Amino acid sequence: MFEYWQDAGARGKPRSRSPKKSPAKKRSPVKKSLKKIGKIVTFKNGVKARWSRVEGKTVLRIVKGLSPRKFKSQVQAKRGKRSRMTKDQAKRAMDRYYRIRHADPVERAIAVGRDMCGSNKPVVRSSKYKRSPLRYDFPGLDDGSQCDHNQQVVVACHQKLKKLL
Repeated sequence: MFEYWQDAGARGKPRSRSPKKSPAKKRSPVKKSLKKIGKIVTFKNGVKARWSRVEGKTVLRIVKGLSPRKFKSQVQAKRGKRSRMTKDQAKRAMDRYYRIRHADPVERAIAVGRDMCGSNKPVVRSSKYKRSPLRYDFPGLDDGSQCDHNQQVVVACHQKLKKLL
């Protein structure tokens, strides 16, 4: 085991250090960020923003945004429009959806039958049906038109009306 007296003075004497002074910083009379305050910036898409000071920070605040029509057109251009699906594509999407969620074929058949005969969901033809077939109905596929028996529509009604019927 190493003892403190065994280094035989290899560490040397502790040197006395003179306190070092950091160089003096040059201070500018006005910060660059303070010069910006109040200036209006216009972005490529037409949005206007103003530099302002909030809680000690210089920030951009939007003054005038896009019109809803222009905003929608720009967003659609970037996201891309949803394409229409064919009935075969929708059928494959529905099969895939239920195959993943129901491993047992009997459970799957019950779930698919329940979806095919119900018509209480929004009917869409776009590719968002592919993402979630449970939320939407595709025309001619699971909107109730392929159901074997007569579709029963349940309408909620008041107790007094039920007695009259």
